[in-house]
Amino acid sequence: MEWSFNNTTTAMAIQQNALNETRCIEVTHDNVGDFTYSRVDIAMVTVFMPIVFVVGVIGNAMVVYVFFRVTHMRTVTNYYLASLAMADLFFLCSAVPVFWVQYSFTNVPIDHTALGVGVCKVVLTFSPDVCFIVSTMTVVVLTIERYVAICWPMKFKTISTKPKAVTTIVLTWVLAALYKSPQIYFAGVMANCFDWSQYTNSSEYPSDVITCDFCSIQSHGMRTCEIWRRSLTLDNLLILMVIPVILILYFFIALQLYNLSKSTTGSAASSTRMKQQVIRMLMVTIATYIICITPFRVLNLLNIWSYKIPPNMKWALVNMARILQYTNAAVNPIIYNIMSDKYRQSFKQAFGFICICCSSVEKKHLKVPEHNHNQDGITHRVDRTDQSQI
Repeated sequence: MEWSFNNTTTAMAIQQNALNETRCIEVTHDNVGDFTYSRVDIAMVTVFMPIVFVVGVIGNAMVVYVFFRVTHMRTVTNYYLASLAMADLFFLCSAVPVFWVQYSFTNVPIDHTALGVGVCKVVLTFSPDVCFIVSTMTVVVLTIERYVAICWPMKFKTISTKPKAVTTIVLTWVLAALYKSPQIYFAGVMANCFDWSQYTNSSEYPSDVITCDFCSIQSHGMRTCEIWRRSLTLDNLLILMVIPVILILYFFIALQLYNLSKSTTGSAASSTRMKQQVIRMLMVTIATYIICITPFRVLNLLNIWSYKIPPNMKWALVNMARILQYTNAAVNPIIYNIMSDKYRQSFKQAFGFICICCSSVEKKHLKVPEHNHNQDGITHRVDRTDQSQI
């Protein structure tokens, strides 16, 4: 749950308010940090998120475009990388704009009044989780696919085919959607009243707040929501448990490539070097994934089981973990272009028409003065020569 830590941090106060049927949740100097924007929160929403959103959306959209535009890029591995790019693209589009909407309409981070029930159920809870699970499953499938390709090359020819890759990708999305579908049922909005008098006499803070929770206790009850919250432990454990599996498989891949590089020569050695480049790119991609997603998953586990983090450390850790998670969704296209010659060439090929159009405009602009000094025939011959070069 991408948004869960911030939400469930205030859940106990909200749930206690519902159980005791108190009039309003009292906001004091001790707990005000749970209900208002900190300077780091403001910096994230106004500075960091726009940068990551633009870079991530453009970069991942370009990866998908290159995959469909350039024929030779439609390899089995790139099928999975295109699916990963789509998952990251949808994750950013569903997770980030919500923060801007909230920040525009309210100065209370947990106030989802402007979003509504549908956005709460689908955009805040269901969609980001589905995209994140797809990303995790795709990383695992990519690792297994490369392991089979390097360590079992004869089996790879029959096991790893484009139709099977498409089937695997479709199943990944369908299974992730089915697995997280209960979240649509449990999630809901809750009406809350806040008393700000002990913190400030200013009227800038709303007294009536609609919050989106992963489980609405007003609809399902405290007991049911507590069981559902604890069941979400499985999400985080599964995500963390794949990390050692991935590391072990890549250890064997690296060992096999090392042995191949020592025993091959000529064209076989060149093929091994190309495989090594692909593996290095994937290893950096997956290492970035592990580094970026682990902190937030660990914090989610601690929060689910009500582990108390010191107040002076809590939001620093949460914001750092959230920054890393957003970065993971945006950084992969940059890695591909830095580490893969094939990707750089394919990007140039796919977007070459932009360079051609710019070059044509520039040349046409430069040829205008020549028309005034040369005969028309000469001018036309020069233009035709330029066009043939393009």
